[in-house]
Amino acid sequence: MKQLIALAFVLVFACMAELRAAEADRADTEATEPSGPQTNTTKATSDTKQADKGSEEFTPSEEISEDFAVSFPVDI
Repeated sequence: MKQLIALAFVLVFACMAELRAAEADRADTEATEPSGPQTNTTKATSDTKQADKGSEEFTPSEEISEDFAVSFPVDI
């Protein structure tokens, strides 16, 4: 029975090591090869939206007073 449990542990650890090695190989492959054409359409769209919003003037709905200083304990 002890041999069967030991064999099960060895198989589990061997599978984990194989999975980690495969994952590392996949990560290396993805880092070196681009995954297809990359477009910057979302960036261009967000830049256009920011330019449009920049021309508008913001008027706050509430007036907020300044924060007061908080004293910290000296024994920290």
